[in-house]
Amino acid sequence: MTDFAADRLTLIKDAGLYRTLQRLSARSGAIIEIEAREFINFGSNDYLGLTQDSATCIAAIDAIKQWGFGAGSARLISGSLDPHHQLEEAISRHTGAEAAILFNSGYHANVGGIAALAEEGDLIFSDQLCHASIVDGCRLSKAKRFVFSHSDMLELEALLKREHCVGQRWVVTEGLFSMDGDIAPLAEISDLCRRYDALLMVDEAHSFGVLGDVGLGAWNYAGLRGLPDVYTATFSKSPGGFGAFMAVSSVIKELLINRARSFIFSTALPPSVAAGDMAALDIIFSERGAQLRTRLHKLAMLFRDGLRNLGYAVENTASPIVPLVIGDSCKALQAAEKMQSEGIFVRAVRYPTVPEGTARLRFSLRADMEDEHITRCLVAAAGLNNLKLR
Repeated sequence: MTDFAADRLTLIKDAGLYRTLQRLSARSGAIIEIEAREFINFGSNDYLGLTQDSATCIAAIDAIKQWGFGAGSARLISGSLDPHHQLEEAISRHTGAEAAILFNSGYHANVGGIAALAEEGDLIFSDQLCHASIVDGCRLSKAKRFVFSHSDMLELEALLKREHCVGQRWVVTEGLFSMDGDIAPLAEISDLCRRYDALLMVDEAHSFGVLGDVGLGAWNYAGLRGLPDVYTATFSKSPGGFGAFMAVSSVIKELLINRARSFIFSTALPPSVAAGDMAALDIIFSERGAQLRTRLHKLAMLFRDGLRNLGYAVENTASPIVPLVIGDSCKALQAAEKMQSEGIFVRAVRYPTVPEGTARLRFSLRADMEDEHITRCLVAAAGLNNLKLR
């Protein structure tokens, strides 16, 4: 009865696309333990090192004492607790948005949010490298979708000039692209949306808390005022927690409450998670948050310069995400194994996470790393020369 699964797994393995779970037995900041061996963790999205921060942990523990373990219901039934409302209010206060709505993950936000807002008769123009959750949300929306080449503003403008509809037009992009580490040209995209009467959705999952003078992401980094029409971010990256939100107008929030299936039909976030997320927000938008961002950018610059000195082609951006594109999936797996043999934890990212032929090692920097961690990783990366990655 299960022969089909074994046959399909064989094809996956032969293509170098087989995935396994790596079991961690302990972690402390940038150091993780796997099978009684320590590694420097370059595979995390915990950019500011807040996952184990005392303030977020204490807030979560206090909430458990008051509210218990889970929410007990969906938000629209009896699961809309004070911590959820307090967190949404804090998001609005910190971002300057009129309103905010929580989702259980970034995937829930994009799949449910996009499908709720864009409908049949609408048009969606999305970047070629948008996250799978955005792609799935666009598909579920039943709106007609046009994909423009990555950050190609000429192509986007040509599409906006050519394609018209009786409904609403939407442009959707990530702020910081999670696999390439580059930043969307949001000033240009925003200008095109104004000129061609389109609403703009920006997913700031990997840039929220990381980019911009106040940590508001790529939008803030681009020097833009206010927020896009729909501003999406997660608590599972730089805040070190879980869940996600859309910062929107009050009327869009009302529409999402009534139409977003991932919101309506999901049990609410545990109150302890909401409380921990709020503590993380307070850190991100404080002087300490600014110091963590400064430290993170310094480490990213140090790492990028080191890779370039080794002869690797690395873009010079403000991102903590540094991809080393290899191309072949099997070779990328060999490179990851080589790095792990040197005590550096980094995973090979392959299709369908990235386009075919662009398999890579995806290095993520953390603000709690030491300079010595960067040096050790660069020494290990120098040992990849025999794989001819350059």
